[in-house]
Parts: sequence; C-alpha cells; structure tokens
Amino acid sequence: MVEDWKAGYKKALLNEFGRSAYALRTDDGDRYYGGPFDYGTTGLIHEHLRECEVNVDESPMPEDVTWGQFMGTFAEDHTRHGLDGSITCRCGHLRGVRVRWEGTFTELLLGILRED
Repeated sequence: MVEDWKAGYKKALLNEFGRSAYALRTDDGDRYYGGPFDYGTTGLIHEHLRECEVNVDESPMPEDVTWGQFMGTFAEDHTRHGLDGSITCRCGHLRGVRVRWEGTFTELLLGILRED
C-alpha cells in the first residue's frame, strides 16, 4: 500500500515532465540562436504524448540542472534552473529522447496537481 502512492507520484511527475519539457538539440551547430532546444521535435513529442504516456519503467527520474544563458547586458545573474531527463513512451515511438524542463520544482508540481 505504501508503494502505491510512490508509483502514482512517479507516473504523474514523469508524464507532466514529458508533456511540458523541451527536446534538447542533438547537433553541434550554433546555439547562439534558439539555444539548446529543438522546437520541431518538441512539438512532435507534445503531440504524441497527448495520446500516449511516458513509460515509467524505462524513463529515469529527471535531475536538477543549472546552465548559463545570456539574459541581457544589465542582468546580474545569467543562471537558469531546471530538470534534465530522457523519456521513452509506452508504445515505443519515443525512445530515450533527451529533454529539459525549465523552471522550479514547485512549478512542475503545480502542473501535476492542476485540475483539468
């Protein structure tokens, strides 16, 4: 019984993470414009996860990350915070796709707990 809520929590967290994270670029090209994200792949992931769900057994829990990003000439802090992970969906269409979610853990939890 105690483990039931943990499985439900992990499933809810990974599904919200997958539905709201951005795919990371896999090329080594110029990242000055557009940053580290692959927006085309992100749209395809979000569209697919409307009908499918993240495979909890094959997707590790995301990890905290920080990175530097230019925020303007007069910004005092250029540090961004978020979560990095890889997701695999239940049907196998998405396998080990590297994604990043930007924001606080509290914001992610609010996304999980929102009522549709």
